[in-house]
Amino acid sequence: MSNYLNPTTSITTERNCKNFIDQTELLVKLNLRIKTLDHNIMVSRPHQFGKTFATKMICSYYSKAKDSSEEFDKLKVAADQNYRKHLNQYNVIFFNIDREFCNDSHDVEKMIKTITSSIKVELKEAYPESSFDDGSYLSHCLEDVYQKTGIPFIIVIDDYDYMIRKNEISAVNASLYLNWLTSLLKDQSYVALSYVTGILPIDNLRVSCGLNMFDEYTMTSGIEMAPYFGLTEEFVKTLCLKHQADYQNLKKWYGGYTIDGDYQIFNPISVFDALEYDSFSDHWTSRNPHLHDRNLINMDIPGLRDALQRLVEGETVYISMANHCYKMEEFKTVNEVLTRLIHLGYLSANDCNYWKKIAYIPNEEVKREFKRTLNEKRDETSIVKLVNSSFELLNYISSLKTKSVENLLNNRKSNDSSLKSTSIDEVAYNILEALYVGTYDNYALQTNLEGSSDYKDLVFIPKLELEKPFIIIGIMCDVSPEIALEHLEQLNYRKKLDISIGEILLVGISYDQTNQSYQCKIERIILCE
Repeated sequence: MSNYLNPTTSITTERNCKNFIDQTELLVKLNLRIKTLDHNIMVSRPHQFGKTFATKMICSYYSKAKDSSEEFDKLKVAADQNYRKHLNQYNVIFFNIDREFCNDSHDVEKMIKTITSSIKVELKEAYPESSFDDGSYLSHCLEDVYQKTGIPFIIVIDDYDYMIRKNEISAVNASLYLNWLTSLLKDQSYVALSYVTGILPIDNLRVSCGLNMFDEYTMTSGIEMAPYFGLTEEFVKTLCLKHQADYQNLKKWYGGYTIDGDYQIFNPISVFDALEYDSFSDHWTSRNPHLHDRNLINMDIPGLRDALQRLVEGETVYISMANHCYKMEEFKTVNEVLTRLIHLGYLSANDCNYWKKIAYIPNEEVKREFKRTLNEKRDETSIVKLVNSSFELLNYISSLKTKSVENLLNNRKSNDSSLKSTSIDEVAYNILEALYVGTYDNYALQTNLEGSSDYKDLVFIPKLELEKPFIIIGIMCDVSPEIALEHLEQLNYRKKLDISIGEILLVGISYDQTNQSYQCKIERIILCE
């Protein structure tokens, strides 16, 4: 089975869901773009707004791997005159950058090599008559297959900006990655259609690259694609009739997003959860990771808190859309923070004129998240203490000072009653929050690689260009730290992460739920070639 070339994807599972939305008219739009000058499409939307489902649908419809007519014959796309013309007629290349980057230990060069070599192998297996060799560029391999078969490629890339928006790579590595995408997609005769998704628009990235050929559809512009990502007003009204729900209340809580200043969309996850559980509450915001977003909101930037407070009070704020910042300290202006919050789905915006937009909080769910964050006691002194203690904790771990680690975690808990934990998840979250600022710029975080109700692991992977140790933390409750460390050793992260050289710090942390205290044990492993 192929992982990249014509993967055997299906939308059958989604079709069987009671809340399935037939958005296959997106395929009708895409059919009109195939082999035209407008065949490069980029869609940016917040997390859980339907981007990944669209990529599955595209792969299943176009891929020649199997006959998918049974999946689509009864959907809206089947009424289009070009339905059969494009059904299962193309070689499809698909990859998800989130998955690929994590699988390759957050190493951009390694990720590119893995994707390239894997696609070459699958091409050779599918087309043994092809003449390219192992040293050929991927674009040359695709062109060779296209010339010999006459079958063009549809290339689908999901979550293209994962490591960029997570600030897990430098601007240099971002350029390396984006230039690789340029060589793969731009001005290539073998590309019938390229379809790329992410959260940040390409034109938001502050880096020089050649990806200037895309028609971009974002949270602020591109009404043509708006009906297929998020829920439309018409669909939500139909849902309300079906569930006997109050449409105006749903709109107040989960609507309010506008595209091109006119087209309204709703948050899909929150609408479905609200109807399923008959609860107007925090559904989407409770599923999203908040540490990075809260740090953005709490940044000490002149005018930011005032602007956010005005937004919470129902006012609007004029902004000019700004470029991407690669590190937390690069955010210097209100525009930069508010622009990021728009792309993340925490704000929406209407056009004011060519240069400016009017930003506002779209709905009650997001407003509650802003209120919670702004009401946290984050005065200047407490922020400085938070930053300093985070770097101190990282230094204590690196220096194997177990008692200092224990004292800092216990003192932190004593000074903030909200940090008293009642579950392994809360313990892990508190340790992650304590380390977050200190590791943000130099480490990539992986959580839940291993975990259960009895233990949790946090894995901090040093960014490629930095000579830092791997930090792997195993967390357990009501056992000795030695047992937590022994359990961590048994999981053999050295093999899981393919670590062959460098330094590994294994940190066993136990939390006594009766005494509400931490204990720690640290082991250093040095690996040489």
